[in-house]
Amino acid sequence: MNKVQKARLQKLADFIRTVPKKHFDLNYYIMGCSQDIFELKKTNFKKECGTTACAVGWMPTIFKKFSGMDFRWPEETEIEAFFGINTDEYSYLFIPDKYPYGRRGKVSVANRIENFLEKGMPNFYIDKTYSWTR
Repeated sequence: MNKVQKARLQKLADFIRTVPKKHFDLNYYIMGCSQDIFELKKTNFKKECGTTACAVGWMPTIFKKFSGMDFRWPEETEIEAFFGINTDEYSYLFIPDKYPYGRRGKVSVANRIENFLEKGMPNFYIDKTYSWTR
């Protein structure tokens, strides 16, 4: 991971911290009207709607590279390349099942991203979920 990719991950963590709790849900890329996700950021989260998104679901509103995707959210491989991470790291950072129950909120996700940037992957973490793809 290079400096630009690290800065992108930090930017994502910083942004996630600004998202109102009611608009963050790690379990869904996006739930609600996908157009609302762009409007929410434009109005500084003042628009009232039921739209929520996870860290990856918010990426099109943060990074121009993904903003013109016609509401197709980035594939795992695109995200890995964008952030300079591998499949295990992607899983550790963005897959809900890799977070303890009750620790899937925006603060937990932002903290995990920042801890990953500072210390890398924890030694105890080995993801076997995707091992069949290697």
